[in-house]
Parts: sequence; structure tokens; C-alpha cells
Amino acid sequence: VSDTNGDGAPGARSFHQMVYDSSRNQAYLFGGFSEIDYPEDGVPAYECGLNNVSVINNKCYYDDLWAWDNINSDWVAATIVDALGDGNPYGRKQHAMVYDADRDVVILFGGMIEVASDTTCPDGSDSYPDSHYNNCFFYDHWEWHPDTGEWEKITFAEMGTDNFPEGRAGHGMVYDSLRQKNVMYGGAFEMDSNCPKSDREHGQNRCPFAQNWDADTSNYEYADMWEYDGASWTKITPQAGEDGFPIVYTDVGIFYNTD
Repeated sequence: VSDTNGDGAPGARSFHQMVYDSSRNQAYLFGGFSEIDYPEDGVPAYECGLNNVSVINNKCYYDDLWAWDNINSDWVAATIVDALGDGNPYGRKQHAMVYDADRDVVILFGGMIEVASDTTCPDGSDSYPDSHYNNCFFYDHWEWHPDTGEWEKITFAEMGTDNFPEGRAGHGMVYDSLRQKNVMYGGAFEMDSNCPKSDREHGQNRCPFAQNWDADTSNYEYADMWEYDGASWTKITPQAGEDGFPIVYTDVGIFYNTD
């Protein structure tokens, strides 16, 4: 790894996401988190170390975006602009990203942060809290434009209804180049008890599509599937194959087979 431009490299982290931009032969990295290590003497052995980070409950949530230059084997810190005035995505973990080659945008959806017990979700964020486990689950949709460096927050009239994906973490998303649609599946959020479909909080129906309650992890795991065509999200109902449907998953990995 070289450093021809002098901007270093991404800090160590986990639960980040990367996508590949085929038109520029670059890979993009966004988000992730690391924990601040406090030994017995109370002096942190590891600090976040970057400006693009939120420190919440002794955890570092990165909102930096990096491009990996395959030609020069170099990490390049992306220049982020906010000409639209809608801000940038909050740092997070276990989100999903995909590169839409036909529209030339990187799409980000969802993810989560863990907050202190007396802290609510970030102001102005499209997220809702789990008051028992002190997590915030995002249901926001962002698109990053590589040509301008602009993060654009996309809002929808259906947000907060059954016609829009629930906030979640650990879901999978992939781009279907043949149909020019982004496909999302699975994920989870944590709750301390069973959650009826009629339970609404912060205008968001919290678990209409969750099909599995895991008492060991307190997770609701989604088995729903959604498509985004560049204008709207649509819940799809796939037909069962010979082996039925996939079981519900979190930390999903999916890919698109062009054949």
C-alpha cells in the first residue's frame, strides 16, 4: 500500500461496508466502528484517531468515506461536499451499501449505533430507539455521487409506513444490472420482548415483516425482500422454489449472478 497523496489510510474498524465502482475501477469504504479500550488504569489505550467520527458510549462510529485506487494501490480520502445542505450520513455499523452503475451513485440504507442509557438517537436522524438495549436503528436512505463528492439524503412519502423498509442492521443489498434495480434482504433489530405488528413508535411500524424472534439474542430477524428502482422502494413477494424460502438471516451476504 502506497500513500502518494499523503492522506493516510482508513483507521482500524469492523462492521463497515465496501462497494466496487466498475466505471472508475475503485472500491469505496464507509462507516464501521471500533471500541475505545480502557485498561485498569483508566487511560484509553486506543483513541478514535480521526476527525470523521462520533464517540458514543465509548465507541467510535466512523462517517468517513475512502476510495481504494486499484491502479496506484493507494487509499484516497474522499472529498465530501454538502452543496444541497442536507448534511451527511451519521457514522454507523452493519449498514448496507451498493453501487448503482446505471445511475452512478453509491446507495446506503440502514445500520445502527449503540448509545448510552440516557442518550436518545441523533437529532434529525431517520432512526428509532430500542430503549432496553440502547440501540438506534436507521431507516434512512442516502446516495453518494462520486463525480461531485455529494451525499444526498433521499426522502420518501412512504417512510414510517408498511410501504417502506423498516430500520435494520446486518441486512444485505445487491445491484441487479439486468433490471437496473437494487435488491435488499434480511437484517435484524433488537427488542427486549415480543413485538406485535400493531406496535408503533416514532411513527415507524417496528416489526411488520420480522418473522423470527430469537430469545437468546433478543433479535427480530427479517425475512422480507425489497427492491429500489431509483425512484421508490417496493416490497416484493418471491415465489417459493423447490426448497421453499431462505430462513431469516442477519449479517446477510448476497451477490448478483449475471448469468
